[in-house]
Amino acid sequence: MVLRRQEEAVILGKDGVEKQLPPDEAPEFSVFERKQIALSIGDGIRFTKNVKRRGQKFFNNELRTVIGIDEGRIIFDKGEMLRNGSALHIDQGIAVTSHASQAKTVDQAIVSVPVRSFSQANEAQFYVSMSRGRCGMLIFTDSKVALREAVTRRSRRRCYIF
Repeated sequence: MVLRRQEEAVILGKDGVEKQLPPDEAPEFSVFERKQIALSIGDGIRFTKNVKRRGQKFFNNELRTVIGIDEGRIIFDKGEMLRNGSALHIDQGIAVTSHASQAKTVDQAIVSVPVRSFSQANEAQFYVSMSRGRCGMLIFTDSKVALREAVTRRSRRRCYIF
């Protein structure tokens, strides 16, 4: 658990033991908080980190459905099994950001674009959001006129083709 920032270091603590992580070594470590989440058969989950366990691979932002839970194992829709209780780097797979939805297709997409998020909206981001739904799409906003203006801005990201 992150306890505090002290001068130029981050102080972590576990079981009464503190460890100092210098910011210049940040590329070498990740800090996570372990939490339990309740899962039931039929729940969607999203992997939040690439995970490789016993020959099985799960990729960051990959979505899976829980189809079975028995004898300490979680069974997913593509037949994978993971031991319940291990650090899985998962979250509920109900809603994802437009960035996380890239390369995903669903039957129905619901997109929320409130005015406060317009600074992040542009034509490329909007295209990703709007092209996820196979059969239908709903969009919610608090200003249709302002949304139209925001999503017609060109993306600042540049592509170079050689």
